[in-house]
Amino acid sequence: MDVLGINANIMSLGGIAISIGVMVDSSVVMVENAHKHLERDQERRARGEPGRPRSAVIGEAAAEVGPTLFFSLLIITVSFLPIFVLGEQSGRLFKPLAFTKTFAMAAAAVLAVTIIPVLMIYLISERVVPKAVTRPRRLLIYLAVILGPAVVLAVAPLARLAEYRGWVVAGWLVLSALVILPQKIHPEQRNPLSVGLQKIYHPFFVFVMHHRVLTIGGAALLMAATVWPLRQLGSEFMPPLEEGDLLYMPTTDPGISPMKARELLQQTDKMILEFPEVQSVFGKIGRAETATDPAPLSMIETTITL
Repeated sequence: MDVLGINANIMSLGGIAISIGVMVDSSVVMVENAHKHLERDQERRARGEPGRPRSAVIGEAAAEVGPTLFFSLLIITVSFLPIFVLGEQSGRLFKPLAFTKTFAMAAAAVLAVTIIPVLMIYLISERVVPKAVTRPRRLLIYLAVILGPAVVLAVAPLARLAEYRGWVVAGWLVLSALVILPQKIHPEQRNPLSVGLQKIYHPFFVFVMHHRVLTIGGAALLMAATVWPLRQLGSEFMPPLEEGDLLYMPTTDPGISPMKARELLQQTDKMILEFPEVQSVFGKIGRAETATDPAPLSMIETTITL
């Protein structure tokens, strides 16, 4: 963003915000596939067959879905390319969003096939701390990783952190515990979350498979129902905004007093109202009580309705 001169405004930050959910999808799919491969390896060991190294199993799982995830993220990235050909108001408004979303999705596509597989080897394990480490030493490692940074965050003299200190400490406690404490990878057939979701999903799946013509016909009707509203949208991506009003924004000397500013505002409004084309005038000077209004006391903003 800095190299291309894109500042951090609502639209550019919005591009990052709407891409966060898609960015993590690839990691979720990779982790789930690694769990499935580890589950199959455990089943082979239970049958008496020789097991494979955990890193090899996770590497095979990542290689199985890696190319598909990489190109799926690239497809999402390419889908935003038409925004770059927009011009005038729509281009200035939406190009920062398209830039930041493209940056985020491109980075996610690269990280999904490079960093994520490596992290899975270290973090997808029932025990991050090996069982060979003695029990007292394991407990000491758990407490040091979880409570040590939490205490530092709680007492550190950081003024900017004071308002959110409780949330930061709680977030560290939860995330560090999820990573460092022993976890059990449940098979899909015994995972209560998977079982519950399958019970909800399975009846719908059976219904559409038994009524294929009805399902396709219903989808076609839904698509046909969008023809009329699409024809009412018009052909312009962003129509010009001509509200018929004017915004008069003169500035005064920076050191003007509040009393003199009010006097100038009243005189300006009175002079504008003398024109017969003016229906009403609403003037404001200074800054409103909101972070989105950076106007100083020396700036007059007058809305003129014709």
